[in-house]
Amino acid sequence: FIPKYNSDCVTSMHCVTPELIYENCSIVCPEEASRLTVKGPGDNKLIPLGGCGVWCLKNGGDLYIYAFVLVYDLYVACYDKTIFPSLAKIVFDMIACDSEDCVFCKDHNKHVSQAGHIVGCVSNQETCFCYTPCQKKMTDINNPELISLLCDQEINKIDIMYPEKKAPLSLDINSYVHGYLGDEPCALKCVNWMPIRISSALSRLIILSCPVCKRVVMD
Repeated sequence: FIPKYNSDCVTSMHCVTPELIYENCSIVCPEEASRLTVKGPGDNKLIPLGGCGVWCLKNGGDLYIYAFVLVYDLYVACYDKTIFPSLAKIVFDMIACDSEDCVFCKDHNKHVSQAGHIVGCVSNQETCFCYTPCQKKMTDINNPELISLLCDQEINKIDIMYPEKKAPLSLDINSYVHGYLGDEPCALKCVNWMPIRISSALSRLIILSCPVCKRVVMD
């Protein structure tokens, strides 16, 4: 007996959308952040998913994605409603190279449909977190249209930061990414961003639909 896949069974299922993620997340408070570790040993060690400002916590059999995302009002007012506006995604879109041969910046097209509507591999559904540019340090900005989401000043470079010593989760995006105009650092606007924890069920669905995130978290 070989079972056959029947997409009719999942026609009522909805794909993971940006709205769905916003509806199934909670804002991380300072007390919760202080219990999470991004660098060094700890009971609540966050696993970096590769992109800027996004991690996963394994808590027993549960998975939780932690990420910086655009505040909801800004998302509604001035962002593409088909794309989840994580800091990882926006920074990636600002500095990713345009080489068709780049294994980091080009979509690997190996996701699976999160709701099971499609059999086989699909492209990134714009709600994943596997955004890892090929260059992370003092990288030229290729897409200046997104600068205003990060900074009031003009900047032309992005520097992705990683803690060098034991540190809890910071609620300041400047701990993880810097903007520069030439060699001069420019403070980024924390008010535009909020740290969130995505529900366990939705986090698992997102992670298991992406081979990159799945390998990082489950191995």
